[in-house]
Amino acid sequence: MAYQQFTRTTPSTALAVDRAKIKRHLKIEHTAEDDDIDDMIQAAQRIVENYLWETLMQTTWTLAQNCFEREMELLHGTVSSVTSVKYIDADGTEQEVSSANYDLITLSVPAMVRLKDNVTFPLTDVRPDAIRIIYVAGETDNSNIGPEIVSAIKLIVGDLEANRTDEPSAEVLSKAYDILHPIRKFQF
Repeated sequence: MAYQQFTRTTPSTALAVDRAKIKRHLKIEHTAEDDDIDDMIQAAQRIVENYLWETLMQTTWTLAQNCFEREMELLHGTVSSVTSVKYIDADGTEQEVSSANYDLITLSVPAMVRLKDNVTFPLTDVRPDAIRIIYVAGETDNSNIGPEIVSAIKLIVGDLEANRTDEPSAEVLSKAYDILHPIRKFQF
């Protein structure tokens, strides 16, 4: 098995739950705290993403690994596209694998880049990031976010707002995780 490291290259700024929906939940009618509410939604969203190991809203990721494999798994949720598959060759020069030489398989969980059968693995430099796959994962529209995720985010934001803290209480986190557990695809 290859060494792998995933890096969030371009984080999403889109909210998984609309501010208006959260404000209705919190019974807030004024706009004075809108920026704070957006920050709380983003914080709750990251907590949910970290628990699920899934990007909720469209985010660019980079998978770095030390060697080619016939199938290379792309974690972090619904993958919509692969931007590039690049590698450092044995001479230390960056090269790009033509998209004609691989397929993006999205029907599997997790999604994967599969090198076509007729493609031979190029020789790579010996380093942990010899191969870099840049891809996009997450929803483009928050209307596709499931009710369990919306409920968990509401619960966490409610706790952050009520207690004016940077982190939700352990009790609220436990309840949020209970809500999310049935839809968690990866168990560690």
